[in-house]
Amino acid sequence: MIRAALALALIAGLPYPTPAQRSSELRRDGRYWVQKESASIQAGSRLRVSSVGVVRVRGVDIGEVRYTVVKRLRAANEAEARERLAPAGVSLARQGGGSVVVALRRAACRRCSFRADLEIEAPAATRQLVLVTEDGEIEVQGIEGAVDAETTGGRVVLDSIGGEARVLTAGGDIELGTVGGEVRAETAGGGISLRQARGGAVLNTNGGGIRVKRIDGVLQADTLGGSIEVEEAAGRVFVGTSGGTIRIGRALGTVSASTAGGSIHVAEAPQGVRVETAAGDIRLEQVGGAVFAAGAAGDIRAFFAVGAALRDSLLETTGGSIVVYLPADLGVTIDASVDLAKSLNRIFSEFSAVAVRRSDGDFGPGAVTAAGEINGGGPLLQMRNIDGRIEIRRRR
Repeated sequence: MIRAALALALIAGLPYPTPAQRSSELRRDGRYWVQKESASIQAGSRLRVSSVGVVRVRGVDIGEVRYTVVKRLRAANEAEARERLAPAGVSLARQGGGSVVVALRRAACRRCSFRADLEIEAPAATRQLVLVTEDGEIEVQGIEGAVDAETTGGRVVLDSIGGEARVLTAGGDIELGTVGGEVRAETAGGGISLRQARGGAVLNTNGGGIRVKRIDGVLQADTLGGSIEVEEAAGRVFVGTSGGTIRIGRALGTVSASTAGGSIHVAEAPQGVRVETAAGDIRLEQVGGAVFAAGAAGDIRAFFAVGAALRDSLLETTGGSIVVYLPADLGVTIDASVDLAKSLNRIFSEFSAVAVRRSDGDFGPGAVTAAGEINGGGPLLQMRNIDGRIEIRRRR
């Protein structure tokens, strides 16, 4: 990811367009002076943009790069406005390797409330777009190549991107539509949403939720202060949050999910699940493979999928209940225990092959265990509880 300081260095030494290429106007709007400027240049295969405010880039069927910028600032009169706006011009130039560079400078004032809105039209077939701006949001749509976008403070919106997408913002939401390649997105203070990525994705936020509608590759998503929701994932899923719930819809690969302060719900994961929560319930549906679920104070519900291959699994909690629903024809070996049970009915089984026993005497809290081979046995299914209840039921 190109840093802002490096990208802004691109401004130095770039020539301005000739007067025939540029048009501009200056008008007064209350206490503000507004200048609108536009120009164009023959396009290349790559586009690099460096700015100081809001930037919007749209891919269209043209052979040039066109920009329009609207600049606003406070000034006492027109002469002062022109003086302050003079350094805030747009450099527009071609460089080696088929690159076009658009660079907007900041106005020559500290307290004049300077603001700039830069809109660019570029060929949809642009192979690479690198965009960096200070203190402004970014919107990019309709670029067939890769997009690298960075802002020091604002929302980032990308949609209809054909290649990879890399996004970084120091303070805003990230909204991603359809991306044809791998996605890497990071924000220091906002949420992240992704509609579809045909590659994998690495998503990180320090202060918001993460929502993914569809991901075709491997998903890694982490947040320090929000919930995570994934509707459909074709690859493996690795998600974690320090303070929210996790919901996974249909996952064709294995799922690994952890939260320090919320519940976990997985609707379908036949290849395997590993989930952990410190303060919430766990609900697993249509699961198979190796299933590991650990909770500190909540209930665990696990529905094993009909026809899915099962591997050795472990479910454990310290203070809630564990209920598993097994297909009637599943071959599995049961090993269950409640350490501080007050009676035998702390473990209940609808399968006659599972025997429940008390191992620590007849009076007071003690260990109750259950063991048996259902349908001749198979992979080991262990269930561990401290003082809650364990139920082994048939799927209906």
